[in-house]
This record gives sequence, structure tokens and C-alpha cells, in this order.
Amino acid sequence: MRPEFGDREALIDVAMGRASPDLVIKDALVANVLTRELVPCDVLVKGQRIAALGRAEDYRVAPSCEIVSARGLIAAPALIDPHVHIESSCVTAGEYARIVVPRGIATVAADPHEIANVLGLPGIEALFEDARRTPLRVLLRVPGRVPAMPPELETSFGQISVKATAALLDWPEAVCLAGDINPRLVVEKDPEQLAKFRAAVARGMTISGQSPALTGGRLCAFVAGGAEDSHVARDLDEIIENARLGLRSVLATRPGRRLDEGHFRALADWIRAGRIDTRTLQFCTDDVHPHYLLAEGHLEQRIRMAIRRGFDPLVALQMATINVAQGLRIDRDLGSITPGKFADIVLVGSLENFTARAVYAGGRLVARDGALIDPLPDYRYPDVAHHSMRCRRTQFTAADLSVAAPPGANRVDVRVVVAGAVKEQAVKPLDVHDGVVLPDPGRDIAAFVVIERHRRTGGIGRGFLTGISLRHGAIASTVSHDAHNIFVIGADYADMAVAVNRLVALGGGYVAARAGQVLCEVPLPIAGLMSYEPMAVVAHQHEELERVLARDLGCSIGNRPLYVLNFLCLPNIPKVGITDKGIIDVQSFEPLPPILGAAAGDVASDMHGMG
Repeated sequence: MRPEFGDREALIDVAMGRASPDLVIKDALVANVLTRELVPCDVLVKGQRIAALGRAEDYRVAPSCEIVSARGLIAAPALIDPHVHIESSCVTAGEYARIVVPRGIATVAADPHEIANVLGLPGIEALFEDARRTPLRVLLRVPGRVPAMPPELETSFGQISVKATAALLDWPEAVCLAGDINPRLVVEKDPEQLAKFRAAVARGMTISGQSPALTGGRLCAFVAGGAEDSHVARDLDEIIENARLGLRSVLATRPGRRLDEGHFRALADWIRAGRIDTRTLQFCTDDVHPHYLLAEGHLEQRIRMAIRRGFDPLVALQMATINVAQGLRIDRDLGSITPGKFADIVLVGSLENFTARAVYAGGRLVARDGALIDPLPDYRYPDVAHHSMRCRRTQFTAADLSVAAPPGANRVDVRVVVAGAVKEQAVKPLDVHDGVVLPDPGRDIAAFVVIERHRRTGGIGRGFLTGISLRHGAIASTVSHDAHNIFVIGADYADMAVAVNRLVALGGGYVAARAGQVLCEVPLPIAGLMSYEPMAVVAHQHEELERVLARDLGCSIGNRPLYVLNFLCLPNIPKVGITDKGIIDVQSFEPLPPILGAAAGDVASDMHGMG
């Protein structure tokens, strides 16, 4: 975010009583996140910024000045999300803004690496052109690595070079270098990654990162390399070690995967004991699916949850305002209700039940009682966004997806990816029929296939999966971090082909199938990631898909199953991923054959010639 000096002369004149403000928010309790106190005073706004705090009667207020009564309300700084992927909401940036701004969020720092992996720089440009039409201030977390993996390990469409990264860092919206990368690139001194770090430092920008399971010397090396925050802490111990080494923790609630409410209760105990500096802590949302965003909320839900678990209300508010602004080096303009800052203000009845009555962005009322004041203009994404299914073929058969056994084998030992917060691998025996290794749903072993969809390579990665108890049918999707190739998981190769073929015809999204029939689909025609439909419609589609997963396919993941499925492929986080090149060891960056003793590429069925 390029610093804006603004019309400081006008602010000075208002503060000195020489000129009238344009807006006075009167009789509020101002939540001061610098001193952690509620201060009764009026807020005087000139243009887009705050000019003064105090009693309006002590200043020059013209009859034309707008006076807003906030008696009985708290005026809090509008919330700032330091780390979000808008694409994960599965709606456009405009629809996302329509939902989150009335909740008190005025600024988000978005990493568009999801759409960048599918469409490249045109995807980033389109997303931000969409966002600029909204009252939501969308800042750019410049993607740290697109593609995430070298081409021999995963196929992506987008390619953002060091030169292109530097150009993105020069965008007026740019605020930091994002850190959704494998930390091995830092600790092993990858020249390209360190060049990007240098570019960010040269511009005075924050370098974000992620340090899953790093500790000791490797964590020290990660921080020494330049990373300044991590958003993947799993527990209190990791948060504390990060803080001791100067690494800020950007915290997202991840029930069943990493941080849940119990962890926040333990963190609150540490804070009350004075054992951690809360300035190192921030809230974020990261990836939030539409049905959870509507049902649970955004950053305001994090504030309510933290207070419920023992946080001081003003400490919780700091974690979504001033701590974020300071961490992103944008506190000259944002993060507190103080003179000179943008007048991004939310009026709430209480911090404990943080519900926005009114939201101001840059001194303008943009939302009241849960809805935007003005409708948003329509925006159509460019044609390239609607033609992202660039597979070598549009129809697949069961044979295309199957795993060939060694000649003469009746039973083989296979590597099986174990679904969980940390993806492990195990070895299991599977039967062979007509030369094909069969999944075994009765033993919770499903087939898992990734199909390349960006460059028509025909690449198909094959393997097996346990930990989700998919007993029937198949589910396929293009929401598959980070490259967003097609993944399909199934108890039956034929149903997997049905799901994939319908997914390709849709242009991306999700499809569930059983017994040769499509049971449920969620069309996401924009890059295979987003829909033009209202969030309520897309949320209902996701809810129905999760019901079908449990009821008709027998999936055993009771808590947010789509999150688990979306991240199964990801080869950036421990310990294995699955790409169009096969099973990838995250630490060694080596492809692993699904059949023990086979060569890495020797897994396709001889019946088709794909792979």
C-alpha cells in the first residue's frame, strides 16, 4: 500500500478550529487500541481522514456538517484481515465485499495466488479490477511463488518471475510479499525466493511466510532468511516459539486441523499471566468457504470467539486492527481511530457481541445494519477465466484413471496418503484384478487421481488415500491447492470418470457421483474457483455437497470435509502431496511411485496410453 500523505493541511485546520469537519460521530465510546481503553468523545472527520478527537463543541462545526449520534455505541477501528484468499469464498470479489463489509471489515490483504496459478497475471488483474468497484479496500499480498512447485513436480499455468514479482510489488495496492510457500525454499537458500525477499525489503515491505512444524535451528534459519510472520501455528507451543524468535503469529481458527477454540483459551491464560506480548498476535481468515462465512462470520467472529475464551475485549480488537496494521507497515494510515488515519470506523453495541450497526470507510457510510448502502456495479471476468479447463481430452474412462499392477501380480503393496492435519504416508496391500490395482473402500482405501488441466500435457498422477472412509462413488473438484488441477477421489474408477467428465463440462467446481449418476454439483465457472451466483446460493450448494458426501458417499470427515479434500494435493505442507506427477515428498521434493518397488512414472494402466 503506497503511503498517502493526504490533505493534511485541511486536517490541521479542523483540529485548530479554523475549518469545519465534514462529519462528526458524536457521543461515542471510542475503542482506543493504542491505550486499550474506551474513551467517551466525538470523532471529527475531514474528507477521508480523522482530523480530531474530543468534544465537537470545542471545535468549529458548520451547519452543513453531518452529525451522527453514536450514543450508547462503541466506535471501533474497522477490521483488517492480514491474510485472505478471496477465491476460497468461491464468489467474486464484489460479492465477497458485499458480505464482509457490513460485518465491519474495511480492509483485507489478499493473496491471489489461487487464481494466479490458473490464469497467471491476467487472473490477478481481473480479481483486483473487480475489487476496485467495491467499498472494501483490497490490498495485494504479492504471491510468493507461482507456480509453487517446479514443473517436474507439478504443472501449473501461471508463471510469475522475479521481475514480475517486483512489478507487482510496485502496484499501489501492494502491501507485502506473501508467504504461502514451502519453507524449504528459504532454509535451503533458493536464489529465486531470496531475490524476491530482497525486492520486498528494498521497498520497505513485510515478508510473510509459513513455518509448518519448523522448530529449533530450521525455524531460526527461516526467520533469519527474512520471514516475519507465520499463519500455520498448530498449538500454543508453536505460537510461543515463534514469538520468542521474533516471528508474528497470524492466527486463523482451524477446527479439527490446527487451532481451535481450546487453543485460544490456553493462549488467553498465557496473556493474562503476562507471558507473551500480544503485539505479536493477529487474526486472519485465510481460507473460508461460503457456507461457513455466512453461518459463522469473518473477523468479527474471531473477536467474539477470543473474548468468549478469556481474551480482554480490547486485546482481541487489537489483533484485528492495530496489530495487523503494524505488522503490514500500514499503521501510518490504518489500524486506529486517531488523527490522520483513514476514517475506517465501525459502530457496535459491544465488543463482546461484535455486530456492526454502521460501517464507515474513508469517512463515508458504506453499510448499515448488515447491508451495503449502495448496490455494486456488475463485473464480468475476461473470457480467459471461463475457459480454464485446458485438459488434453474432455472425456475420461475408468481405464484412464486406474493404476496398473506389475505383470502377473495378484496383490501389491502401495503407498497410501493418510489424510489429516499432517499428511502422512503408509504402506497397505491391495488386490489386483485384470492388471489393475483396486481401491478397497471396506478398508478405507480410496483411489486418488490428479489430472493436469492447464497445459494439455495429459499428465495424470495416481495414488491411494485413507482417512476419509469414502465407501461409495467419487468426488472430483478443481479447487485443489495450489495448482488447482483436477482431483478425483473414489471407491470406484467408473464413478471417478463420471465425476471428472461432468466437472470438465461444467468448467470447474465440484461434482459428486455414485452408481454412474451425478448426485450433486457446484459450478465454479470463473477459473474453476469462483461463481457469479450470490454467496447464499453458493453456500447452499456447498452445504448440499457436504450432505451428499456423508449420506451417499459415506465420507467420515464430520468436520469441514471440503477443507480436508481441498488441501490433500498441496505439496507445500508436510509431509506428502499429490500432483499430476504423482505422490510428492514435501521435504525431499521427490516423486514417489504408488506401488512399492515401481518406478515413479510406471503407474498408468496399459489399457489407455495416457499419463
